[in-house]
This record gives sequence, C-alpha cells and structure tokens, in this order.
Amino acid sequence: MSLHTFGGYHGALCWIGISALVACDKPSLNPTTPSARAPEIRAYVTGDAAQTLAAGGRFVLAPPPPEIEGPLITPEQAGEFAVAFARKWGRFYAEDWSKERGSPVDPASLSADPRIFYAETSFGRVPDGFHPAFRRAYGPWYLVTLVQGGKPALLVAVSAYNTDLKIDAHGLLVHPMHSGNDFHAVGIAARTGTPGVRPITPEQAVEAVGRRTGARTQRTPDLHLLGKGQHPANAVWKLNLDQPVRVRVAGTERQVRTVFVGEGGRYYIPSSRQPTGYQGTGIRYDASGQRIGPDFLDVPAKPGGVLAFDEVTLDAPEA
Repeated sequence: MSLHTFGGYHGALCWIGISALVACDKPSLNPTTPSARAPEIRAYVTGDAAQTLAAGGRFVLAPPPPEIEGPLITPEQAGEFAVAFARKWGRFYAEDWSKERGSPVDPASLSADPRIFYAETSFGRVPDGFHPAFRRAYGPWYLVTLVQGGKPALLVAVSAYNTDLKIDAHGLLVHPMHSGNDFHAVGIAARTGTPGVRPITPEQAVEAVGRRTGARTQRTPDLHLLGKGQHPANAVWKLNLDQPVRVRVAGTERQVRTVFVGEGGRYYIPSSRQPTGYQGTGIRYDASGQRIGPDFLDVPAKPGGVLAFDEVTLDAPEA
C-alpha cells in the first residue's frame, strides 16, 4: 500500500505503512461510510455513553479540546481542505488510491462526509525552532471520509494544525512555504482482499465489544492516535467498560476495563511499558524561516498519554 506525505518537507516523519496491519488474516468489519445507518447499540451503552447517544443511534462526540498547544482548524475546515487536497493531488495519486480501494477513485467527484472525527495525540508540545512539519506530525489529526457516488472512497487525514493552508478561487490548495505532514491519504477498501483501510465508527466499535463480551461502554468513545510511526488512519476508539473483560496478549491472559478498537476491528490495550516521549533528530529553523540544520528533538508524552499499544485478542465470557 502506498502512503504519501504531502507538502514541501518530506523528512519530518516517515509513517510506517499500514499494509501489514490490513493484510493480517483476521476478521474485519465490513467497510462502511460514516453516513451509513448506525448499528443498534443501546443495549451496549450505559452512563455518559447512553446520555450522548442521539435518537438516530449515533454518539454526539465531544468537540476538539481547548487550544492548549495552539490554534486548531475546525472539522468543517478539515473537510474542505480534504476535498481541495484530493483535487490538487488526485491526478498524481488516483491510480494508487484506486488500487487500495479496489475500485476506481475519481478525485473530481469526491465530497466530504459531514461526520469528521478528531483524533487526539498523546504527544505534548514540540519545542519551538523546528520545522513546523514536526509539530504537525506529532499533533492531532482529523479523519475525513471522502465519498464517491454515496460510497466511501478515500480516507484523508488532515493535520489539525493546518492553520496556514488556504484554498484558492479554483478550489485548490495553496500550501505555505514551510509545508509538510499536512495530509495523509489512503483508499478505503471497497471489498475484501484489497489493501485499503477499513475504518470503524465509534458505534461499530461499541457494538463489536458489546456483542463479543456483553460489557457495556459507559463513557462516550473518543479517538486516539496509535503513536509514533503509525498512520493516522490507524487511530483507535477508547472504550471504558462497565465490567472487566478478558484479553489475551503474548500468551498471557489479562482482565481489563478499557479497550481500544481500531481499523479493521482490531483490539488493543496500553503496553505495560510506556515511552516518556520521542527523542531523535529534527531540523531546526531560525525565526526568519531559514534552515539551520539537524538538532536533537525531544517531544514529551502528555501526562497519562498512551504511546505504545499491544494488539490483543478479546475473549468471549465463559459460559
């Protein structure tokens, strides 16, 4: 699967491909657009989750958090940018997106599904003085589903820090001088056997865990990025449950009350050992925007943030 970093600077962060994840021979949920009818999950929610489940069977999700680390674009802007991005770059990558999807992608006919998901990062603030692509790479993202003919075609991850992007009179993107890590895109699988992603909605995540274990989700799900090197499309829904459930990882069994559900219907829990952040090399720039050169980069983890996950098997309760 091809994953593309868009913008002027391509070295800020090299995303690990997600083809290895979706190629695993494991059950996966059928790909659906967020506009599709939500599953009936009232039997699988309680507490705050039940209170935020609207009449149509969808959660009313919390808005992006206050701008602690700086201004964010809005979900509506993310949708507009995603459409403009597809129009600008589609002539170069439509063939790749079509292969990932398993069906032709026509960039000119794509439109944004109105339900746009905000994926929170567990990284803290990137130090000042580095190329802004690093800040976008370690920051939060919006996941925008672009639909074609009423069906999901392309998942576009839009950096929530894209406050310096613009759209011209022709509906095309205008990138800033110091661009990079602005977008990541991948085709949404139209059928089994294609290398594209299979996104999951919060309602599908709740239904999958509820049907499997009988546990109910008691807090409204929120979306979290998987950590360094992971494509934003791999973001996971955090489910806080009303009872312990049994998981198996690396040959051992554990009881947990928090499960993360991700692309393709995979289950995760936080790893027992968590990094304190990311330490490596970044590219430093001066106040005038001139390149200085490589320097040590230390991006801390947020307090309580999860940067490392273990994929687990979720066991059904014993009879």
